[in-house]
Amino acid sequence: MQAETLAGLFGFGGTVIGAGVSLWATLITQRQQAKATADQREAAKISLINERSRTAGEKALSELYDLRRHITQRQRVLAPEDRETWLQAGEALADQAELEAGLMPQAEEVRTRFREALEVTRASMYAEVRGSSDLPVESKANTDHAIDLLSAYMREEALPEPTHAVDHHRYHRDLYDLENPPDEPPPPPWDL
Repeated sequence: MQAETLAGLFGFGGTVIGAGVSLWATLITQRQQAKATADQREAAKISLINERSRTAGEKALSELYDLRRHITQRQRVLAPEDRETWLQAGEALADQAELEAGLMPQAEEVRTRFREALEVTRASMYAEVRGSSDLPVESKANTDHAIDLLSAYMREEALPEPTHAVDHHRYHRDLYDLENPPDEPPPPPWDL
């Protein structure tokens, strides 16, 4: 009976050890499956972000090309009543491009730089249509810079350096902010 008891104990011990090993293997497998599932979710999330960014970028580029076409097709001298119409159409195209680029997820630097390029483009369009310039040279150059920014981002290349016009715009914006601090309360109306 002792041999039978000893054999039973070994059998029971073997069963307990086998169950423990099986439980341990099941836990390891579940952890690996949970990690694989989390990795798949993360990859799907990144893929969705990239897809959304590409779609928004392509739409913004399309609007920019329409804007450049609008700028280059401007007649040399516009009648006064046509100037406002031309300017409003150009601003609408720039606004639409900015809106599309604003929908690009995780692209803060390109959105900021793109917004600056479009601000400079709008200003040059305004100056050219209201000023003495017959040719939209600056407007086209500034639009080309915005196209270059977005194209470099879409190709996952380094963004081009800011143009002289963008640097000039930044300088004047910083100067304005320096002279008009945002946290300073406005002066009382009687001091104006």
